[in-house]
Amino acid sequence: MNMNGQSPPRSDGSDPDLESWQQSAAKWIEQGDRIAEVTGEATTLLIEALDPQPGERFLDVASGVGDPAFSLADRVGPHGRVVATDAVAAMAEALRSRVAARGLADRVEVHHVAVQELSFPPDSFDGASCRFGVMFFPDPADACRRLARSVRAGGRMALLAWGPKQGNPYFTCAMGALDDVGAPELGPVPGSHGVFEFGEPGQLASVCRAAGWREVDDRLVDLRLWVEAEPAGLLEAQARISDRVRERCDGLTPATRARAAGRLAKQAEVWAREGHIAFPAQVHLVTGRPWQACT
Repeated sequence: MNMNGQSPPRSDGSDPDLESWQQSAAKWIEQGDRIAEVTGEATTLLIEALDPQPGERFLDVASGVGDPAFSLADRVGPHGRVVATDAVAAMAEALRSRVAARGLADRVEVHHVAVQELSFPPDSFDGASCRFGVMFFPDPADACRRLARSVRAGGRMALLAWGPKQGNPYFTCAMGALDDVGAPELGPVPGSHGVFEFGEPGQLASVCRAAGWREVDDRLVDLRLWVEAEPAGLLEAQARISDRVRERCDGLTPATRARAAGRLAKQAEVWAREGHIAFPAQVHLVTGRPWQACT
């Protein structure tokens, strides 16, 4: 780890974050609708910040299997266009299938391309977005520059990143319960980045400013993550979504796994809401405009 808590880059130049997403793509594709429900409030926050209008064109980076690209498509309507990109081939292919199934091929265009390879002509879009992907970019400043170059003067850009660790129990409670029962820990993957990469105030905004963004605003927003589960079934629900929770659970005896589930259920009771666990969460919403808007 370096002083910022990051693992050093691999000497062979490979991207461990991309490798991890490639390995977990099948799970994300299978759980796509469930994950969309969990993060629904975050998607709404991003869309409201961008305020897409009918007929506009938007670029959504690290789109996964459709969030927030489909929400953007709903807002721009049949005369608008959304270009959705993802670095993982399986994700992009699954998104193409979902686009076709929804009859949106006329307004959602899917590209299998990594963010560091984006090369759309200047002024291609009215806006650009990325929801919870910037933490894993190999070079976030370069990615932000590429987004800004693709957006017209007067356009808008918005990024979502997870806020501080203490404000996001969704990521910590299950791990804490597993720690309590002595589940084997998982070491960091060399060169990888975590969900709290930009958790501290001002970190991501600073990157955006250095990349040439103007009128940068960084808001720490409280919202909820809605997990469809009762407290007693929460550990299994999170194991279906999180590879790291599943890997730690798989090595436990049934009795120890049940103890962990019980500990997590006790913590989650306060957040139980009619068949869901409404986890409190904090996210950074960083918005800005491309440099062309000020020249």
